[in-house]
Amino acid sequence: MIISFPKSNVLFEKVKKMPEASYSAPPRKTVAQIRHVAEQLAAALEISERPLFPIMQVIEHDLDQELNLLKFEVWSSEEMGITEGLSFVDGDVPRIVLAEHIYTGAWRGQWRARRVAAHELGHWALHPRLWAWDLASMRLAPSAANDTFVEDEADIFSIELLMPLRHIRLTDTVLDVVQRFQAPRGIAENRLRAAHLVRARQKRTASQRPAVL
Repeated sequence: MIISFPKSNVLFEKVKKMPEASYSAPPRKTVAQIRHVAEQLAAALEISERPLFPIMQVIEHDLDQELNLLKFEVWSSEEMGITEGLSFVDGDVPRIVLAEHIYTGAWRGQWRARRVAAHELGHWALHPRLWAWDLASMRLAPSAANDTFVEDEADIFSIELLMPLRHIRLTDTVLDVVQRFQAPRGIAENRLRAAHLVRARQKRTASQRPAVL
């Protein structure tokens, strides 16, 4: 099911411009920078208030069919082999590809499948020119330095997108976080711990600011 929400020319321009302003090739990004990109995307799509991020609606419907900012494809598991997702540039066209079982699982709300989809969206948002499709050899060829940290960054992005700190309260229990984001318990524990650390850091920073006279 696709949950529709209103779009406008202003919103289209916001989303269209967002990647150009937000993502770049390496050097590495901090967690705070990656979190900011994830927050920008949710805000541009006017879904910041939803705790459960509609990852497949965003990729397949909003960014592809409605805004035409990328092309989304589903390939069979035989075509993909052990690869579950791809994000690359074909000419000037950004593409995201998911294996069929990941696509089906993500629409059904399965955590791991949703995480794979969000990971590939992270490459689109953070590393738009890292991989290019070589038509001569019909394979993906690196067009920038391919270090493991880009995979780590896409992983971080997937968590920031699917479990945003703005939707975690300090009074929450682990079970609250599990239910709100439909996430595994171990990941919920880590996310709740991260929320407490970030809030404590923000409070400490605020207390160190000089008083305005």
